[in-house]
Amino acid sequence: MIKKNPCEIFQCTEKDFQSFEEVDVFNDNKVLKGYICHKDGQFYGSMIIAHINGIQTIEGGIVVYGTPKQKYPFDRNGIWHFPPVEKINIYEKYDGTNVVSYRYIYRGQNYVSYKLRLTPVIHNSRWGNFLDMWKKMMIKYPIIRLATRRFDMSFELYGRQNKHLIEYDIDLDVALLFAIDKKGDIIDLEDLLPEIEYCVPLRIPWTKKEAEIRGKTDLVSYYKRLQGQKEAMMVKLPDGTLKGSEGSVWYLHTVDGNVIQYKMKPESVEAIHWKEGIGKNVILTTVMNCYESINAVDFESVKILLLEEFLEKDIDQKKDLILECIKEVEEQIIFKEEVLSFYNKEGLDVVKDKRETMKILSQKFPKDLMRNVYTIVAKEGSEKNERTIMAGVFLWD
Repeated sequence: MIKKNPCEIFQCTEKDFQSFEEVDVFNDNKVLKGYICHKDGQFYGSMIIAHINGIQTIEGGIVVYGTPKQKYPFDRNGIWHFPPVEKINIYEKYDGTNVVSYRYIYRGQNYVSYKLRLTPVIHNSRWGNFLDMWKKMMIKYPIIRLATRRFDMSFELYGRQNKHLIEYDIDLDVALLFAIDKKGDIIDLEDLLPEIEYCVPLRIPWTKKEAEIRGKTDLVSYYKRLQGQKEAMMVKLPDGTLKGSEGSVWYLHTVDGNVIQYKMKPESVEAIHWKEGIGKNVILTTVMNCYESINAVDFESVKILLLEEFLEKDIDQKKDLILECIKEVEEQIIFKEEVLSFYNKEGLDVVKDKRETMKILSQKFPKDLMRNVYTIVAKEGSEKNERTIMAGVFLWD
């Protein structure tokens, strides 16, 4: 029985957290057991590690804070809510998967691991090979592991290999967003970088600073002007994705010494996530986010995430559409798995022989689906080569 009450720490009720038991693949497959919070707000994705390898952790529970859900500075009625601030730093917003690097102690030794928002340890899923992508970044930027020696860190994993709504030119990359202190408070990059100067020589990537606000400014007008600039550069692609910037994150340094995050998205992106309400695009994105954490998605798991921004009664009214979207995404995953199963069973290699590979695949799958088939196997071929390279790299300390 753990001494720390997760409900008290995360300011939630029992229904807001779930128990977990997962293997830490980054640290000799240690078994982590505890509780993770699903409640929207400051403690979203935070967790308590209660046991490691069956042994109760120090003080009965190690608290690991997650990346808070960012909100808009206005409500559904169009009322703006900007608190009194000393300054505001504005950074690029990336459209990818959030990864938090965190520390824990086991038998007197310090360990570093990595989690997704609602997953205690990052892993591959049916929707995406998040673990493989993260390992690739750790090879590209070995300093990532060292950077966590003083603070827990929040990163964004983004690019064509981890495609969401925004189409990026880069194949895969990562950006350091901010640090998290032992109280769960956000540390702005501006305040963080002097603390991690050892990262600079090895080029640890961090999010681009776009602007700063000092002194009195009409924040609503500034917000709308920046939003308009982002929207002017946005291009809608034939497949429904967008080319441009997902927006910005505003770090408000309040007069009482806190740091609050607000998000700003171009109108074309905001329309999908906000103005449409619980539309199909919002639901599909949410279903995909669910698949980051679990392999079998149902109405309740999607509902948990939708409750972050929508009322329960409105979600329940959309149950049929939600189930339809779950089925649509599931069919995409099943098709992908069928293609890869045949591709691997036949010993095909699209990198070495594209023509022969596609000839064989065209005999198995309908002509109107071959474009999708090629996209799937091309990505698999690229990732297979990367996994071969990674297998020969000594990754962990």
